[in-house]
Amino acid sequence: MSNANQHAKYRQLIYDKTLAGRFRRLTEPVAELRNYIHYQHIDVFKDVSRKLGLFILVRRTNPESLKFINYPGFVPKPLLCKPKTADRNIEWRVEGCYRQINCAGLVVNPFMLGQAAFSTWEKCKNAMDTWRKYWGSPENVPEGFLIQNDMHSSYYGCIMRTNGGAVTRVYPHNRTQQGVDAVKTVNMLPSATNTFIDQDAVNSLPPGCAYIHGDYDLYALVHKDALSHRTAMQALFDGEKHTHGIYWNQFEAFVNGRIKIDMIQHGSQENFTGHSEEEVDIFAPFPEFDLQNRKTTNAASMQTVFRQMFDNRKTVAG
Repeated sequence: MSNANQHAKYRQLIYDKTLAGRFRRLTEPVAELRNYIHYQHIDVFKDVSRKLGLFILVRRTNPESLKFINYPGFVPKPLLCKPKTADRNIEWRVEGCYRQINCAGLVVNPFMLGQAAFSTWEKCKNAMDTWRKYWGSPENVPEGFLIQNDMHSSYYGCIMRTNGGAVTRVYPHNRTQQGVDAVKTVNMLPSATNTFIDQDAVNSLPPGCAYIHGDYDLYALVHKDALSHRTAMQALFDGEKHTHGIYWNQFEAFVNGRIKIDMIQHGSQENFTGHSEEEVDIFAPFPEFDLQNRKTTNAASMQTVFRQMFDNRKTVAG
């Protein structure tokens, strides 16, 4: 198919009335997108999409994670960190006084913080199930990670990355150890105030540690000239087994190199076994089809994308 015919095909598919309900146009596309992708990174995704000829499908990041990006004492979620990020801050009652825990957007121990840190019980349960699946018992963390156990800390229950990782860098920050006596926890409530970064708490991080915020979770990389082609490749990334497609290495190097932080950590979208119920933003390699203002909203709409836009692309590499 010629490039002209290929472009005509996209025009027909994107604007066809039968897809209108599946590709929901955003009222304020850039404004909404900035809730899930850092505003300084949007142009990077658009640029790499066009230069590499890739449709880039990105799952929506926890919006609370964005405020921590590039802030000293915080790093993106590495590949070997499977636990979930919290949805909201909570209040932690210690010795009769309420203290805010600034956990929204950070990876947490769900057994320590409970449902108060999540928007629904289902999300809390999923976080607990994920922790048990990958890390085992509630108090266990693998080498290279620590749990903030200081009940006086504004980041109590948050997971810390140590300087053992080869890829995820722990940025330098002031380090002043603080010793505290054990205290009795009474209860925990959702916080009524907005999230913020507690610099004093960051300065009290143990040497070589940083709290972990959400990364950019890829759903798919699809080349404009090979819409249905899928090849799964096995490799190691940050010491972990990693499955990715043939475009991932170049894409990861391009994006992380441009934004100067390792927000792209894995390409396992090339190994999923079905479409999931989540929102995905799409960047397209053609300027006239700037799909950043379109998104899929559920598994059915993603199935339509793969079937009609991507030449019946399969969800499993063959």
